[in-house]
Amino acid sequence: MHQQTFSRGVSDSLRGVMQVGIMLSHLSYTSAEPALLFTLANKFGTSIIALYFFISGYGLMQSVRAGRGVGHLGKRLWGIFKPMLFITLMFGVYQIFYGSGYSAQWLSQLVWQGRTPLPNSWFVFVLMWLYISFWLAFRYLQRRRTPALIILLLLSVVGVIWCQVQGHERAWWATTLAFFSGSLYAEYESKIYRYAKRWWALALALLFVASLVVADIEYLLPLAYLVIPVVAIVLMNRLGYAAWIDREGGKSGEPKTSIGAQIDQGIRQLMAYLARISYELYLVHGVLIIVFRGDLIYICSDYTYALAVVVGSILVADLLHGLFHLKLRPRQA
Repeated sequence: MHQQTFSRGVSDSLRGVMQVGIMLSHLSYTSAEPALLFTLANKFGTSIIALYFFISGYGLMQSVRAGRGVGHLGKRLWGIFKPMLFITLMFGVYQIFYGSGYSAQWLSQLVWQGRTPLPNSWFVFVLMWLYISFWLAFRYLQRRRTPALIILLLLSVVGVIWCQVQGHERAWWATTLAFFSGSLYAEYESKIYRYAKRWWALALALLFVASLVVADIEYLLPLAYLVIPVVAIVLMNRLGYAAWIDREGGKSGEPKTSIGAQIDQGIRQLMAYLARISYELYLVHGVLIIVFRGDLIYICSDYTYALAVVVGSILVADLLHGLFHLKLRPRQA
């Protein structure tokens, strides 16, 4: 029997909160002495990105396991590319009039140097490559998933090597293998979790990650992010987070109208809201980090600036999410 240890409710609840963490992480670079919260977010920023990739690989593999196939590749790619394209064009207009201008060599800079037209959008290009890799691996091997997983691993490694050889910054390749880790975990979830949940296994995993960090061999970092998302899942289950987020009411025996249950429900609703706009939030926050300290607008106070970026990013992301998912009702006769 397949044991579900990473439900849709858990992954959905994490996406929005993790995106806020990424936003705070990037804000840590905007002041000489960043607030403690921003510094802590920065320490976990790469692990958060790895968990994003893990969730993507896990979700696609669960779809294959359920017999839904790999889906329409073009539709999937367009779904993540369209919002980025729109925001990139808007940011390009801003750069022309109020920023540093726009380079006509953006495509060659993107391919050969890893310099993206939109701040932090490297994530989108890596994710698109991983989607293509998954499609290539599973398009004709849906019933032979182990060989397909090997092909996915090889294609993921090709992407890592390409970025390393081209000298792309570490963000492009450090967490890429977490996507494969998510796919592998989804396929062998019960077996992996049965061993990973034991304290000695957790200790060994943490020792392995710590050894890679201490060794400071940069090219081995992707191996650490193969393991970190699995450790995070085990801890979320052992500490009760997974059970809490999937529970509809309050604590066992507690009336759903109690203050505690209402607070729990409010937190879940906020997390669900942030999860819903998380992709747009990722795309726009880097833009506002630049805009609010640009030639048109310049906010001097670090705390006012950070608040403006966070609140502004959420409002703009909500507006864009509504725009990108607008469904027109047919006219009635």
